[in-house]
Amino acid sequence: IIQKNSIWVDKEDQIDPWIDIRIFKGIFGNLGGDLKKMNEINPYELQRLVQSLAASGQVDRAIELLEKTVKNNSNYMEAWMLLGSVYKAIGKIDRAIEVCKKSLDYIPNESRIWVNLGHLYVENNQYDQALKPLKKALSIDSRNPSAWYSLGMALTAKGGYNQAIEAFQKSVKLDPNRFNAWIQLASTLDDTKQFKEAIKAYNKALELQPSSFGALVGLGMTYVNNGDYKKAIDAYEKWFLKARRDFEIAWNLLQKKKRRKR
Repeated sequence: IIQKNSIWVDKEDQIDPWIDIRIFKGIFGNLGGDLKKMNEINPYELQRLVQSLAASGQVDRAIELLEKTVKNNSNYMEAWMLLGSVYKAIGKIDRAIEVCKKSLDYIPNESRIWVNLGHLYVENNQYDQALKPLKKALSIDSRNPSAWYSLGMALTAKGGYNQAIEAFQKSVKLDPNRFNAWIQLASTLDDTKQFKEAIKAYNKALELQPSSFGALVGLGMTYVNNGDYKKAIDAYEKWFLKARRDFEIAWNLLQKKKRRKR
């Protein structure tokens, strides 16, 4: 439920998902089963605990645990973020937004929470509402690449392409390994007929993920738009070869599975 790429957890803080339920029993047992002591658990252990509950199908229990945790310690930022993450993962984005806004009553100067709120609005197609929290996040920390990325997404949706390009450029400058930011930058450059710059951005994305369908297809379309059909064909051939290899792998796995059943 708490996905590895959750917007609520920084990449450097992520752990492998679906930790065994024994982790929960071990951590919770050390507290004597007292939920009031949850604020004594460090954020890493809390995340593992919540993931353990989710992995065992106890999502309601994970929510209850986190709600009691933030009630006992309203300044526990990671608990608020995990609670929002759980609601987002089960499709309750409106509830995740409520959690995020409530956490800001207690922790108003944390840029990551403002970013999360803005990103949730973007995911919920509420682009006008997304702008204020994202700009607030950047007023606190102008070097937050996630804030620039989400701002670019909101601006693109509103048709502010030039401003969106600037936002994506700042995002990749701060974090050159942010694949999605390179893709969005390339796509927006293509939409504004800046084909040479779009090609550069797609190639940057492909340096990070050489087999990306989206990057290869986008690159091919940009070459077409720029009138370079030979290079467009080359990009599409790479995409086709990758797709064929993936199909062959999937087909072979399916056949092995059928043979085992026999």
